[in-house]
Amino acid sequence: RCGPICSNFVTIPPPPTVGAKSTYGDGYATTDHRKSTPVIPGTVYFVSTPIGNLDDITYRGMKILQSVDVIAAEDTRRTGLLLHLLGIETKAVKEKKGISGGPSLLSHHEHNHKRRIPDIISLVRAGKSVAVVSDAGTPGISDPGMELADTCAKEGVPLVPIPGVCAAVAAISVSGFFSNEFLFLGFLPRKGSELKRKLDEIASLDKTCVFYEAPHRVQKTFKLLADLIPCRNVLIAREITKLHEELFRGTASDARVWFEEHPPKGEFTVVISSTSTVDLSHGLGQERVNDQGVDDQKKLQDALDAVLDLLQQSQSGGDPWSMSMAVQKVSKDYKIPKRLLYKLSLERQHKETDSEVEAPHD
Repeated sequence: RCGPICSNFVTIPPPPTVGAKSTYGDGYATTDHRKSTPVIPGTVYFVSTPIGNLDDITYRGMKILQSVDVIAAEDTRRTGLLLHLLGIETKAVKEKKGISGGPSLLSHHEHNHKRRIPDIISLVRAGKSVAVVSDAGTPGISDPGMELADTCAKEGVPLVPIPGVCAAVAAISVSGFFSNEFLFLGFLPRKGSELKRKLDEIASLDKTCVFYEAPHRVQKTFKLLADLIPCRNVLIAREITKLHEELFRGTASDARVWFEEHPPKGEFTVVISSTSTVDLSHGLGQERVNDQGVDDQKKLQDALDAVLDLLQQSQSGGDPWSMSMAVQKVSKDYKIPKRLLYKLSLERQHKETDSEVEAPHD
């Protein structure tokens, strides 16, 4: 209905046959798969696949993979094995048995996606249905699928997400950290200078951050994080949903020690807690669950005193220190987040100023 009126909308028609009303309520749509195919000709489907546990495939995802004409895969061999385990026979397998039908496999990865995207668009224009899958998880997230999605949007090609498992969301869900808003960073930069800049950014952000890390890089990452935010809480999910799944909880400093004692193996999903909101109503530096990265009240008080001393030296004719300069120096000396120290220093300065104004005169 919106198609002819709103040019920004791509109308996706319903499957040929719709089944009975869902038993789960009016908010759910059901399709009678015994009478119809769940796919629509001329449509691209982004299908989420398991990241380690085969049981995480959705029923809808299986039906899409069974029914499409083409499956564009990041690794055709890996996807071929997945299809075999799911009992889905490709066109090549069926032809060997003298049977027609089944989806064809087409490679679509970071090394060929520039030339493969036009091929996929041509297939869809010819009325073929195409499922896009990554090696594991949801396509379009930190993989070449995002460029295909962008092209489909620009070309007006119907694109349907088939949701499923996502390592980042799974890790955040069990972290216990504030997750009303979070920042997903994908894989961190590989170059040392770029990595350091990105970690500096993470250290200063007032929100939960999640990223992926490879086993040969994770120790270096946490050596840097332990220097930047030694007491910030982290959750590290190793081999999530797989046989050797493991969750580590602790501070960034704890994680550095843990990795020194446990050589990293497998893929890692890392969640860094936010700096959260400081509760200033119960004295200086009363943090909630240490999310500020400071778990020593005396250390925080000493840091605040150090900032005040530098400012007083400046007022007494010594070296010129602005609030930001003093906070930057003390933050580095005491390894306390700059945002936290700056906020508390301002609060303390305002309180002392108010006290001077309100003090009675003889």
